[in-house]
Amino acid sequence: MKFKIFISVFIFLFLVLTIGYFTEKTAGDESGSAESDIDEDDDVEENEPKSDEQIPSEKSAVAASVVDSHEVVETSDSDAKLTVLDVKQMSDSDSQKSADSDVETADSDQDSAAEVACLPEDTRYVQCDHVAGKLQKQSCNDKKVWEDDNDCFEKPPVAEMVSLSSGSFWMGSTTTETGRKEDEVRHFVQLSQGYALGKYEVTQGLFKAVLGYNSSHFSQCGNECPVENISYNEALHYANELSKIVGNTPCFDCHGKGASVVCTLKEEYNHPSECSGYRLPTEAEWEFAVRAGTTTPLYNKRVLATASDSSSVSPIAWFMNNSSVSYDGGYDCHEWFDGAEKCGTQPHGKKVANDFDLYDMLGNVGEWTMDSYQKYADGTEDEPLVNPFVHGSSLHTVRGGSWADLATSCRSAARSNLSASSKNNKVGFRLAKTE
Repeated sequence: MKFKIFISVFIFLFLVLTIGYFTEKTAGDESGSAESDIDEDDDVEENEPKSDEQIPSEKSAVAASVVDSHEVVETSDSDAKLTVLDVKQMSDSDSQKSADSDVETADSDQDSAAEVACLPEDTRYVQCDHVAGKLQKQSCNDKKVWEDDNDCFEKPPVAEMVSLSSGSFWMGSTTTETGRKEDEVRHFVQLSQGYALGKYEVTQGLFKAVLGYNSSHFSQCGNECPVENISYNEALHYANELSKIVGNTPCFDCHGKGASVVCTLKEEYNHPSECSGYRLPTEAEWEFAVRAGTTTPLYNKRVLATASDSSSVSPIAWFMNNSSVSYDGGYDCHEWFDGAEKCGTQPHGKKVANDFDLYDMLGNVGEWTMDSYQKYADGTEDEPLVNPFVHGSSLHTVRGGSWADLATSCRSAARSNLSASSKNNKVGFRLAKTE
């Protein structure tokens, strides 16, 4: 009996312990599962979008992107309620403005291209057909020839001109004048038409601005020095191209380029003064201008005491007794006068002008004139030579003397000559124009 009671108690305790064990294990498993579920819920909350109060919506962010970045703008809740369509319309508006701007830029570029297109390759300025009466300027970078800022002209390359009235004068020299030559026979001339003459000789800078090159021997003298080493034909070519630039009728027929150019007065003109464009002065116009009403050998009313009279010439002219230079490329002149080492041309306008306000008419460089070289015809006060002009010879008259000449060659009446294709570092030119 006692044994049966013992067995029953043992089985009861075993069942109690077994049930307790499984009950505790099940509760532990459910608790672990719950904790795992909480962790997973936390992860989901971190990936969910925050409320409207925490950050702007995507619509608000897009809307904010169309605001000018240079302005500080406070965005209200109502601003953040812009629809996608609103934002798209704003974006489309900006795109249209950008497109309009691009069209305007393209139109501007086309206008600019049109202006550049009307510029010839060998000049800086030209009269443009589509802009009546105005000159267009080509960029210095458009051509290699414009090498530095000093070559960039802010105004058209037209030399200052002096207007001269018609008049009469004795041309040539008296038989007693020091240095006189037999081709200076004195004769009376009448100029019936007024004209303009360059206040200065054409400079290297102006020549290059029109024709695009500078072949001067003394290029180191600079843009303000007279161009030299220029043929008669090149001088006429320059005059022609300048006439085109300012809208005048060119006076010459020219063929070729550079040193090989050949120019002749157009057939419709019997006299250079009949043309309205730029040209060279006739020999008579040149001497009328240099004398400026004087009858003495020099326009400062001085007379040469001797052939080497420096004191009379030096105030008004650069010649072989005062043309010392310091720039590179000067001519060796150490034997010419005391202290001389190198000589050459000088910047224009440094000597005393004549009574017509013309500079360097004597000295610096000799100057081409329109006329062929021949002996003078006769002319008296009763029967003057009217507007004399000689053409037909291969030689052309050069006047004024130069930096390398004696004082006697710098007289108002002195003459020399060269063939139309010849050039040297003593000869340049100045322009004339009929008024």
